[in-house]
Amino acid sequence: KKNAAACNCNTNLHPDTEAARARVLWFRMAFNKQPRADAPYETRIPYYEDYVSRDLLQCIIDGGCPHPQVPLFVRDVAAAGEHLQYEDAAVPFLCTVLDLVRGHLQQVLHNRTRDRAFIDDFSRRANVANKHLNMKPDSRDFVSVVGAQDPTRGARVPIGEPVDASVRKAAAVAPLPAHLQGYHVTLFGPADSKKMCEHALNCKQRVVPGEPEEVRALVDGSALVPKWGADDEDSKTPLRAPFLDAMANLAGCYGHAGKAQPFKRIPGLALPSAAMAYRGDVVPLHIYDFAMHVFHMHREPEALTFYVPKLENEEEAAYLKALARTTEQLVQQHLWPEYVLGTVRFLVVLENPRAVFRINEMMDALYPYFAGASLGWHDYLAAAGRVFCEDESYRMPCKSDPDIVVRHIRESHLVLARTVKKAGGVAIGGMYGVLPLERTLHSESMQVTLAGLVRDVVYQLRRGLDGFWLAHPDFVRFGIALVEGWRRDVAQLPPHTNVRSALPPMPQLERVIRALMADRARAEVLIHTVVRAPDGEGLDPSDPVYHRALLAAELAGDAAHTQNNDEHEMRYNVFQALQYLADWLRGNGCVALPSAVEGVGVRVMDDLATCERSRWELWAEVAHGRFPLMRYVALVHEEYDYIRQFSAAAERRSATTAAKPLRSQGASGAAAGKRPAVLFNERTARWYPAARHILLALTTLRRPAEFATELLVCFTSKTVREAADPLARAIQLHPSRLPIDPHVYRASLLLSAVPLDRIADSVEPLTAILSMPRKDLLKAYHRLDPSERPRVAGSDHQLRQFFETRMRTHIQGDPLSRRVLSPELLEGLKGHPAIQIVLAGLGGTQLFTEEIGTCNESTLFQIASLSKPIATAFMLELLREYGISIESRVNDVFARFGWAVVIAEAASGEPCGELQLIHLLTHTGLEQHYVFGFPHGVPPTEHLIKHGSSECFGGVYEPVAVHAPPGSRFQYSGAGFVVAQALIEAMTGLPIGKAMAGWVTQIESGLEKRPGTLPQLIIDGEPVLKDLAAGKLAPLDMAFGCMDNGERPPVLAFPPAAAGGLGSARGIAAFLTHLTDAYHSLDGSGPISHDTAVWMLGQPLRALSPQVRAFMSADMGVGVFVSECGPNRVAMHQAANDGYRGMFAWCYDGPQRGAGFVALASGDNALVPILAKLGRQCFGEYIHMEGFNVQRLESAIARLNSGALGLEDVPQEEIVNTGFRQLFFDGFDPFLPPLCPREGRLLHPHAAWDVAAGAGVVSVTDQRFAQAQNLVDPLEPVFDPAAFTAAGKQMDSWETQRHNPVRDVGDIAVFRLAAPVRIAAVEVSTKWHDGNQAEAIAVEGLAADSDEWVLLVPRMPLLPHAWHRVMAEEAAANTPVTMLRVANIPDGGITRLRCYERVPASDWVVGQGRYPDPIPSVGKAKELRMHAEDILASPAEPELHRRIAAIPPGVVVNVASSAFGAGISAVSNEHYGPAYAILSPAPPRGMFDGFETARGRGVNSMEFVSVRFGEPAFISHIIIDMHFFVNNNPQQLAVEADIDGEGEYRGNLTRRFVPCKAYRGNKMRLEVPSSLRRVAVFGVRVRTRPCGGFNRLIVMGSFVSRLASKI
Repeated sequence: KKNAAACNCNTNLHPDTEAARARVLWFRMAFNKQPRADAPYETRIPYYEDYVSRDLLQCIIDGGCPHPQVPLFVRDVAAAGEHLQYEDAAVPFLCTVLDLVRGHLQQVLHNRTRDRAFIDDFSRRANVANKHLNMKPDSRDFVSVVGAQDPTRGARVPIGEPVDASVRKAAAVAPLPAHLQGYHVTLFGPADSKKMCEHALNCKQRVVPGEPEEVRALVDGSALVPKWGADDEDSKTPLRAPFLDAMANLAGCYGHAGKAQPFKRIPGLALPSAAMAYRGDVVPLHIYDFAMHVFHMHREPEALTFYVPKLENEEEAAYLKALARTTEQLVQQHLWPEYVLGTVRFLVVLENPRAVFRINEMMDALYPYFAGASLGWHDYLAAAGRVFCEDESYRMPCKSDPDIVVRHIRESHLVLARTVKKAGGVAIGGMYGVLPLERTLHSESMQVTLAGLVRDVVYQLRRGLDGFWLAHPDFVRFGIALVEGWRRDVAQLPPHTNVRSALPPMPQLERVIRALMADRARAEVLIHTVVRAPDGEGLDPSDPVYHRALLAAELAGDAAHTQNNDEHEMRYNVFQALQYLADWLRGNGCVALPSAVEGVGVRVMDDLATCERSRWELWAEVAHGRFPLMRYVALVHEEYDYIRQFSAAAERRSATTAAKPLRSQGASGAAAGKRPAVLFNERTARWYPAARHILLALTTLRRPAEFATELLVCFTSKTVREAADPLARAIQLHPSRLPIDPHVYRASLLLSAVPLDRIADSVEPLTAILSMPRKDLLKAYHRLDPSERPRVAGSDHQLRQFFETRMRTHIQGDPLSRRVLSPELLEGLKGHPAIQIVLAGLGGTQLFTEEIGTCNESTLFQIASLSKPIATAFMLELLREYGISIESRVNDVFARFGWAVVIAEAASGEPCGELQLIHLLTHTGLEQHYVFGFPHGVPPTEHLIKHGSSECFGGVYEPVAVHAPPGSRFQYSGAGFVVAQALIEAMTGLPIGKAMAGWVTQIESGLEKRPGTLPQLIIDGEPVLKDLAAGKLAPLDMAFGCMDNGERPPVLAFPPAAAGGLGSARGIAAFLTHLTDAYHSLDGSGPISHDTAVWMLGQPLRALSPQVRAFMSADMGVGVFVSECGPNRVAMHQAANDGYRGMFAWCYDGPQRGAGFVALASGDNALVPILAKLGRQCFGEYIHMEGFNVQRLESAIARLNSGALGLEDVPQEEIVNTGFRQLFFDGFDPFLPPLCPREGRLLHPHAAWDVAAGAGVVSVTDQRFAQAQNLVDPLEPVFDPAAFTAAGKQMDSWETQRHNPVRDVGDIAVFRLAAPVRIAAVEVSTKWHDGNQAEAIAVEGLAADSDEWVLLVPRMPLLPHAWHRVMAEEAAANTPVTMLRVANIPDGGITRLRCYERVPASDWVVGQGRYPDPIPSVGKAKELRMHAEDILASPAEPELHRRIAAIPPGVVVNVASSAFGAGISAVSNEHYGPAYAILSPAPPRGMFDGFETARGRGVNSMEFVSVRFGEPAFISHIIIDMHFFVNNNPQQLAVEADIDGEGEYRGNLTRRFVPCKAYRGNKMRLEVPSSLRRVAVFGVRVRTRPCGGFNRLIVMGSFVSRLASKI
């Protein structure tokens, strides 16, 4: 009421009556119609969690004040200002509306999320396909997501016209009330204050000095009432008090004759409040704003017209209709019976390209509430940038382009006019937001601004629109005059004149233009080019570029204004965005920012839409590599620094000194006039750092937030705004959204510390920083906050070296390690002569090397068993070079190279024909755990194998022999690597040290070393050790060993491949970095090939996994241990020579790939707990390795602290691995596939009698597809055909990976029952498993009285998708058991195991049978052929020839691509995945997107798929992509070629079946034999053993016809 009086108008609030009715209404809903409305919602709306995290929501709830009548509505009362009563009266009504529509809202937001995912996925694939065929956007073959159908959701079209567009309803608009009829000259701006409201209401009376008489006459003679878009969306920071103020202010602004007509714009569906909560969830701001306004203003019909932003399709329009209908019905039924339904009207702001294609459908869905639509083109461009972010060819018009409306928005305007206006609605254009620097008519700034206004207004009127938006009240009279002149002139034209064609003189309009323009020449140019010249015909919808034009796309390389990646354009966007974000954070969402038009200074009115438009333009250029990332980060800092410098100079009243720019100042080139509007001062100083951080997050992350408000909303909360450091508090509360890429963060920290003028013009600013004098570098380091220093180093190799050396040798104070390692750990480490640590983290960047004691970063240590992985890698490279399989017999390889070495069986003395190379490298063939050192040199390897030795220290070498069948058991074996060394020497003809010297040099080639430093990796350390013993080495060259008593052990040499290497932690880290990179690259890394890395890391030893885990809590790779650590996979190894200890743990795959540590030390067994603690701190406190769970180690740590760990009772050779296992490696959580959702599911009918229900899992050998705990779940199993996880198809069962080598035993799961129980009857289900069920099952129970396993169910064959009921073995039925042991034979899925003390029901009968439930087809696999593939698959012959002819000369392509006519000619089995998927040119999307067979059973099982090429080709190599086949790729495969065109496949491209299991989740490259490279191949056949699948077959080559044409 107070505000209404101030505005000199009446209010329609009735707090005594209608507020009371609202309270009654809410209580009635709460306790009658909505029984649970007085309790928290069961779940949050997931969409809003991206805006308000759970932690932030809890702060809102804890810090809020409950509403007196609706206690579950909590809000910040203190920040509400003077209008709290305005809110309180309406809250019960608001909450009732929210309860009724919330479910509908949740569904449409869920659909929006799914649509986004489809669009992104499709666009990524289409982008690859377009590049594959060199298709341009103007080609009819260009693949676009527009019109693509989502086959997983009933052919839904997420963007584009609907499938049934040809039978669209005739859209109609309900009759418009008087206040909506006629032209709409609309001023847009918020109602935050009385002054703003007065300016908006009186805009028609606001006269600019010097206004021409022509304008005055037209305006005074016009009945047109201007409109006021009272904005509660993009031009507002949704702070608590200003938002309430604006709502209350606006309530008093209706009903003024001769004043502007207000239309409220409510927030979009996506935006929640960070200041209030209801029933445990956030309150959507659009419901809050709409319901509050309707409650207070429902007696004023003209007050119930709303602008609604960011609707995307008819579903969201239907939701909006439901919101309006629900609200109106509540008003009519409970507040004012005289209220007329349909009074609410909506003007839809088309701000998303999805909406433009669905205008007709949206109009129908909103009937009768739809009144019209406008085109908000800044938001429209921003949304297009988001929707097409994965399409590299999409480039939006430059923000600095003054002719966007003229050049890019035409097609959208025409669609708006011919749909909305034709149906009887209002069609409104977009915003003109350029403002002059001076308010006088003839100032240069005003003149260029008015010229732009004339262009925009006239073009929109000529295109049939009914109005436009203006950003300032000064322009309203000019706009009315232009409209009035146009209207009068058009009335004089002949009927049906096409006003978009060339026009005759338009006297009234032209008179206005001439009056406004001081320069007659400029006026005539406007008249002849804008008014009289034709606007041009619109594109035909069948035109190949129509959709691109409708989306306002700038065709790549065809920008008339400037290129998006021009540095001036980039700077312009950054300069504007930084200022806007800082002011938004301060509380102002509408900012006039400096710019230039035609070289003349102006202002542009920026709101959140223009900022979004800037950031998506910036993001696209950086993400698609058109602007260097680090140059961009530097540019952000330069603009930030410029604003700060200018502001400081302005405060000293010498702003001219700030005009000394760091770089060119914006796209206009008007450097001298570049002046920030939002100064860096005491009001903005706490917000500018956050603005810079947010801008970097929005523009550098590869998957950024869709809306900037996802990052900004948390800054509107009280807890963040009141924090001393708002950014730090926001990151703490919203960690999933606000952090930026670690590399960008480190670069940003560096750039904030250095003088930026030193790096001007540098494309690689970090390189420029490193070229600065050391004095400046040290100053830069000291400028950093000490807490940030550990996060700086490592952005590139040179930078790592800088922080490894300068920080340690030149910076006084705490070394970096003190920020990571605890003081007590450092104190423990200091008691040892020498310790060396390399720590890598934050995405795999080597962070620092720390040394303690007598050593530096290059000091060598005995690396003991860490020699094994290095020697393994070299040996695998040799095998690859010689074409020797790792499964070859050891004795055969010795014989091939002429070595008289034969490994015999110990028992018989006969040569062992079963010992294979892989047995040596996986500790499954030989014995002798510990290799002993030699004080006088290691004997020749051949002698050591044949005769052994007693000249070693601490033990004896026995002659090498096989004591157990190879592959039958795991026994850590130094002898295996002694034999491996002999094989290396046999194959190379050199001692191992010389054989590996050049290879090892390549490993360490990237390390920076001081002059005279020894190599950082030496595989045969004996020569160096002799120099050490003789005192010939410098003190820091080589570390002496140290025993627990402090004495030095003898200097001993060890067999090199087993334990004789020397190295530094940096050298080991370099090896692990190459190994990791080679695992992920087909080209390998350094001297390590992709094949070698895959063999070492990709195929853990499954057959003996329980034995390996008991030894090391890990699996056995080849030459190295590997372990899952949640989603990460870690390579690890321990080291122990006399007086030396060490280990490494290095993530080689997963989200934290490249992170890890290496530790080498002089010490003995006393170091084991200390190094394990080092590992815990590195993984837990610095790297934060996902999947590392220190709680799993608490028991062992407690025993260690109490002296009861028991390492003293462990054999000497096992102390190291036992200690590391118990105190570190046991903390690695295994990867577990996610469980199926449990909500709404039913119990099994016999669950009450099932004694196995809910049993605890004690151990399981494999659960890679689905967890073993599902087997004893009392709920009925479910099946979702569309649910896939990282493990593959999600199943509600226990399912193990394919190809168990222990076929007779199978996979084993052990369960602990709740209590001892006798089991009489057993039921086994394979429901939903058909083709992937286990072959058989066996069940045993652990007797309670004897601790012996008794057989309950002997091996029983299992049928697919069936139930099996048996009585337990009679001998065991009377024996109480405490545990169950279930054998899954040999592998596969078993859905449920149910055990009963007695038959649970009369209808429970022994037998088996198939479930009647049909198994739904796996939708993603069966409906895989999407729009892109339809276009690219099997082209007609003329098109095929055209595509092949377009291949550039000398370019090899994938000749097995469907885009080049390849097809499937035959396939043996595609039970789970269609074979044609392997030919797609687009990258795979999941396991469903590939060829997959049912599980093959039997020794000779084999499958195949045959591919015919579009034309014969010469091929060079083949790539099998198994990216998503992690648990079900083939065991072996072979590729054969059809060389005669008859499908006989006589050409053996792989010569034999080759092992490929190790390539799970990876790619396998197969080189074509040279004899077949010049043979024309018509197709290929891939044979797999025994079964499995892969995603893509890529056959690289050149088509014969293309080569012939070239010749």
